Amino acid sequence: QKNLLVVAHTSSIRGLVRFIEGLNDEQCAAFRISTAVPRHYELDDNLAPLQVRDLTHGLNAKFRYWVNRKKPQWLGRF
Repeated sequence: QKNLLVVAHTSSIRGLVRFIEGLNDEQCAAFRISTAVPRHYELDDNLAPLQVRDLTHGLNAKFRYWVNRKKPQWLGRF
């Protein structure tokens, strides 16, 4: 088992998620990554996702997750 941590800008993460999860154009445009909430992927030997989950342990992480999911799309442009 190997672990890899990727920290990047939202657009870079979106591209990686598109590749890993096989998202189409619409799904990729609608995808929202939560700021400061790690996303965990368990992959098989062919790098296909077996399990995907956001790590929202603790009250602070749950709050950040909720705020990022609920904020308006235009707010992220500033």
